[in-house]
Amino acid sequence: MHKPRFRQYLIDRKLITSEQLHAAVLEQERFPHKKLGQILCDKGFLKENHLLNILTHYTGIPPFPGIHSVDKGFSHANLQLTASAKVVPFRSDNQGLHVAMIDPENVLLRDQLQHHYRCKIIPYHITDQLFDELVEHYASQDIHSHKSQTFSPSKTPHLLPHTSELSALIIQALRQQASDIHCQPTRTHLTIRYRIDGLLAPIKDFHNDIWPALRTQIKVLAGIDVSEERKPQHGRFQKNFAGRTIDFRVSCHPTIDGENIVIRILDKQKSLISFDALGFSPSHKQTLRQCIQYNHGLILFTGPTGSGKTTSLYALLSEMNHESRNIMTLEQPVEYAISGIRQSEITQNMSFAEGVRSLLRQDPDVILIGEIRDEDTAQMALRAAMTGHLVLSTLHTHDVFSVPHRLINLGIRSDLLASHLLCIVSQRLVRTRCKICHAQGCHECQNTGLKGRTCVSECLFVDDTIRDLIAENAPTHVLKKAYPQTLWQDGLAKITEGMTTVEEVTRVLGPKNPTEKEKEL
Repeated sequence: MHKPRFRQYLIDRKLITSEQLHAAVLEQERFPHKKLGQILCDKGFLKENHLLNILTHYTGIPPFPGIHSVDKGFSHANLQLTASAKVVPFRSDNQGLHVAMIDPENVLLRDQLQHHYRCKIIPYHITDQLFDELVEHYASQDIHSHKSQTFSPSKTPHLLPHTSELSALIIQALRQQASDIHCQPTRTHLTIRYRIDGLLAPIKDFHNDIWPALRTQIKVLAGIDVSEERKPQHGRFQKNFAGRTIDFRVSCHPTIDGENIVIRILDKQKSLISFDALGFSPSHKQTLRQCIQYNHGLILFTGPTGSGKTTSLYALLSEMNHESRNIMTLEQPVEYAISGIRQSEITQNMSFAEGVRSLLRQDPDVILIGEIRDEDTAQMALRAAMTGHLVLSTLHTHDVFSVPHRLINLGIRSDLLASHLLCIVSQRLVRTRCKICHAQGCHECQNTGLKGRTCVSECLFVDDTIRDLIAENAPTHVLKKAYPQTLWQDGLAKITEGMTTVEEVTRVLGPKNPTEKEKEL
């Protein structure tokens, strides 16, 4: 009798509903490398152990019995993966080699394994979460015991590279709360660096021989063309860690030494930082809390990439998040998932301006626009503020005083901007003194004495004086005279409080200008 498709099998046995299946299939279209069963688990439609039992009944292949069943002789070096499917050899006996597989029905892969190991392959089902737990168990041991490792392709065929290194590197990055993983090839070696607390830190060096296999694994996971090495490409994949689904955005860029790959880590399910914990001064917190009480107007955050603007905006949204308010967002990408807020992601089929037009038909009270980057988006943001909506967004400028001129240059009328602009915040992130070693240097802070970050900010509330100056399109230096507070003053306050150091604030803000030195004196 012909076996039904797995999705039909689930429906026929009433294991999931048609609506749940439809949602999972849509997700699979976005992430084609993910198995349907794992998506159902990620969405909470099935439990991991339930999925294993279902797969066992459907295929007749038993489930992976657990980490306790792995022979002691099988170490991290045995956790080998193919470029297209995860496999874990975990026990060998007179029956053959017992292998846990994400896709144990992949006959071609089983044949390749059998050819490589020259013995019978006995497959077992394993879920993504169980696989990650197994790799973490061994890879973490390898990370702490080996600072550098040379990859030898002669020991393993091209189809079976040591791509468990990728899982090990990802797990270590997540544990160290890195925001990015940099894979940087040179003519002689491959350097791996993590961006931690805003700074790149060297993690590991490999012989260049490992890079083709590792690069292929990353590209396959991210749905990127493996054969293309001369053009920039980007993609994405997901991975489970500690019960959470983590998003990874991959960027490939050709260099003279080979493709450089950067993996951005986005943990949408991690706990949001509360507004009070961001590091704003009491006066700045009071100003911002006052501004979010308005029913309409513009609240803008500015600063370079990585200065914490999005985190601050999310914290403000959380303060406003109430069932009496309809809060909607347009982001690229969605960095945090917030219950009770309707969040949208900008795609190739929808720009920020088009997204705002659509949101205005959704009866919103509060709109978050990820970034105002062009004239159309600026006009739509102002239109939303003028028609009774509270709008929060970001811009890339050096300080708060440059924001009005930036918007005016984008075609916004100065009088309309002055009438609807509520507040502008410029911020940076500085590293704070390590609480474990009290800035003496320890393993937790990588012997830097600094661990974690807080913000330094300047917050310009648009009162009548500032409003008149903006309406007149006054020069930047005139705005500065009307509002003499600066980022450096907030930085000095945090130095005085013992939160950070002079060197760290200088690194982030640059040296103080003569005017600021005179004020300090």
